[in-house]
Parts: sequence; structure tokens; C-alpha cells
Amino acid sequence: MKYIVINADGDLPAAILFNEVLQHKAVAAGRKVLGAGFCNARGQVWGHSESLGVESRKEDAMHVKLAFTFTMHENFAA
Repeated sequence: MKYIVINADGDLPAAILFNEVLQHKAVAAGRKVLGAGFCNARGQVWGHSESLGVESRKEDAMHVKLAFTFTMHENFAA
């Protein structure tokens, strides 16, 4: 799975998780990207985005974990 971390509403960092068939640049859609790379369901992050020229960062793991938690909660709440 791929991810990007952007500044969301109120300048709070937020992760967007997406399928590996998409390019980081396409998902970023002109937003300022703080970190990007690959991730797993345990919240581990690694690598970088070639299309954006942005590296993954240690602090991205927290945002990715939050995104997985929120996504799982939303899916089971429906």
C-alpha cells in the first residue's frame, strides 16, 4: 500500500492511504506533501515517492496508524 501525509484542515498532518497502482503525484493533486512512501497495516512506513521526490519519515508512521484505525472504525460502523 502507498501513502502520503499532507497538511489537512487547520494545518494538521493527515495520511491518505491508497493502492499501489496509483502514483503518489496523482493522489497528491497539487497538495503540499510532507512525507510519502509505502506502508503496511501495522503502520510501518518506508521508501519514497519517485513521482513527488519525497521521502518517508519516522513521524509518518503515527499518521498512517491513525488513518488505518479511522478506516477500520468507519468500515465496521456501517
